[in-house]
Amino acid sequence: MKIQIIPIKIGDMNTNEIVIENSQKIKVAFLTYCGIITKFEVPDSNGNFENIIKHQKDNLYDKNSLDYGNIIMITSDKSSLLDKKEYIFMDDMEIFSKSNISEYEFETFREKDLIRVSLKSTTLHSNGFNINKIIKYSLDEENNFLIDYEIESEKSISLNIFNNLSFNIRPEDEEGILNHRLLIPSKFFYQISSKEAKIRKLSVEKTPFDFSYLRAIKDGVNSHYGRIHKNEVYNTLFELENMDIEPTVSIYQENSKRFLNITTNNTHIFVNSNNISNNEFINIRFYDFILNDKWMRLEFPVITPDNKYHKFINYNFKIM
Repeated sequence: MKIQIIPIKIGDMNTNEIVIENSQKIKVAFLTYCGIITKFEVPDSNGNFENIIKHQKDNLYDKNSLDYGNIIMITSDKSSLLDKKEYIFMDDMEIFSKSNISEYEFETFREKDLIRVSLKSTTLHSNGFNINKIIKYSLDEENNFLIDYEIESEKSISLNIFNNLSFNIRPEDEEGILNHRLLIPSKFFYQISSKEAKIRKLSVEKTPFDFSYLRAIKDGVNSHYGRIHKNEVYNTLFELENMDIEPTVSIYQENSKRFLNITTNNTHIFVNSNNISNNEFINIRFYDFILNDKWMRLEFPVITPDNKYHKFINYNFKIM
């Protein structure tokens, strides 16, 4: 296992890119600025290494952008939402992103078969209390890239935190992402209507959103559900099955033989895929949601000063 800490400059700010590499030459890299994940370099079946994280814009460090692999924390004062009858998805939330997160402090931990880096930061909420975050990135010799979140708040707050990663695991000389196959352990997806101010929880059975088996995303691009668009884009929220073990989402591409298993203790997955030329990606975000049956809306869980928030996402790579 190897680790490099590379000083870089973004505008007038000095920061670091941390690169972790295992003995199979698989690399992950991220910035101590906002925890932005910049690289996940893996081989294809011919041994060609590529960065499978897709960045959606030319300017990786646009502080006003919510794209890329940066840490995004969405918070809400839950008490202010209780009397609202509209669905809650991303509305009325305070978003902490690159515009107001300072440089993370970091610590490294080494073992023979694992390197872990902890990023620490404190965010001052607009109501005057602190939210303390520890985000841990690690890579091991089994090709597990683990992201671990721990959050403590001085006051009760409703929140979600996620890493906004987009993937493209096809070979470099192949166009499009419609041959990517997805497996999502989900029986339900959500149809979200801003016009009717409500959501619908629908069965995936006999729909383009049934990914209970490895299924090419091209199977559903002509869906009539209104969540797949003319540019062959998925934009769908799924409820992950409540199982005894954490659910595993899989992405596979037949020509490259790249296979990514993603395990998490979150409750929902949001899949956004785009097949526009030169900007093909599958964006996967994991959330915790609670369905409010009375108002048919989705709410974030509440953490209290006595209840630490802890979530993880593990990306395991292999060649199939």
